[in-house]
Amino acid sequence: MKWHMRTFFSLLCSVLLLLSCEKSFESDYSCNDKQEKSEENIKILESIKINEAPKHAKTPSEAITHQFEVVFEDGSSRLATENDIISETIIGNQGILTIHSPEGNDRYASFLYHMEDEWILDAILRVSATENLTFKEKEGVYLPMEEFNFLKMNVEVNSHNQELWVFVDLENVITITRLDRYSFVENREVRKVILNNGAEAFMSKDDYENYFLYYYDIEKIIIIAGNIKERDELINIANSLPSVTDPVFPATTK
Repeated sequence: MKWHMRTFFSLLCSVLLLLSCEKSFESDYSCNDKQEKSEENIKILESIKINEAPKHAKTPSEAITHQFEVVFEDGSSRLATENDIISETIIGNQGILTIHSPEGNDRYASFLYHMEDEWILDAILRVSATENLTFKEKEGVYLPMEEFNFLKMNVEVNSHNQELWVFVDLENVITITRLDRYSFVENREVRKVILNNGAEAFMSKDDYENYFLYYYDIEKIIIIAGNIKERDELINIANSLPSVTDPVFPATTK
């Protein structure tokens, strides 16, 4: 099976409708799934809790250390910590955060945020690097891994469509986000690059020394992020992506 054909999550409202200190956020990879036992981690996942973040949180990474809590069957729990954070991309009032999930060493979680008076969590996508189903065919996307797992999510927030693709193996995590175009003030540290198709792209670094890049395509903004340490690798990913009008974006129709 090609990865672009894999079933994805479609959320029609903000996950905030599901959030409270008492309730757990459930997904196909959440409360009803049991974490596999291994020599390194014998804990079995019971549930995921999304707690309220302090209103004074200045960034998504600060908010997540209060929000994302893993509960195990033995009654123990663990919040995400600053050490779990992999990458954080903030562009205007939109934020994309990726962490090593407290569920286990092979687990990742990516989060979409937007800023109003505070950072509001819109969506969560959790993915394992070691599930049985992995992919080898990259379908045109320049990925720094030979085998990978993949998940996609589609969420509508305040009538704006947000799509997130996450590609992972044990060493790499790449996120591609497609959002409705929005206005914001460019950061002075952003560097402009020209892609192979002549389009302008804008590159910068996050606080975790990862490069990220964004560009506009018709009425969309495309954001590429993750634990990307090399500029050329990031540019190669951007150059490999088709137009947003391609029905299997970010894969390429052949």
